[in-house]
Amino acid sequence: MLFGSMALSILALVGGVVVLLYSVLSFAHVKVDSCDMEQLQRFRAEGLLPDAPSWVSDFATVRRKLAQIAPAVYFRQEPWLHFYFYTLRVVLWLRPHAQWYQRQLVQCNAYQATRYRLALEALHALQYPSF
Repeated sequence: MLFGSMALSILALVGGVVVLLYSVLSFAHVKVDSCDMEQLQRFRAEGLLPDAPSWVSDFATVRRKLAQIAPAVYFRQEPWLHFYFYTLRVVLWLRPHAQWYQRQLVQCNAYQATRYRLALEALHALQYPSF
């Protein structure tokens, strides 16, 4: 207990959780904002993603493809990205016409597509090493 008070201890715990959530969401926002938006279009042109863009299906498709090659190249989807994506979906459900949140969802997909491209390059380097 903090200073012998249960209420103060609970308040400190809640405050710590709020700071932790804010830190994770702000970290995710910064990482997602620096992604290559062209990667989604490249994947659509290559046929890896369907022609009709969908936030949820694109996210699930790239996540599934990354999980298939992840053991070989040790690329995993970051837990913060999954949390950030579904937090944005909940906020977008509450405010359906917020353009900023829609753009952030597309950027989440682009970030994940960039990670998948890096995993493919690492897998290619493992399959065809150059000495």
